Amino acid sequence: MLVKVENEYHNTQELIECNSIEQARKQIENSLIVTAENLTENEVEDDWEQYYNTYEQAYNATFSDILKQLKSEIIYTKVN
Repeated sequence: MLVKVENEYHNTQELIECNSIEQARKQIENSLIVTAENLTENEVEDDWEQYYNTYEQAYNATFSDILKQLKSEIIYTKVN
């Protein structure tokens, strides 16, 4: 099966051959995790101590927000 993966934010698309849309989603989300990790390292605010008890809590909250945003930008469509 071919799945079209569109990124609305970057206005890009690619075709992935896989067994299901869920498999395509997992494949893409694995790469989004890496992207979110990289972005999080740069995005944790300098004043995190005002909002979180530990750097780890600040990192995890920032990572979660970034990953959620990245996932929301992706649309998966089965191609016949």
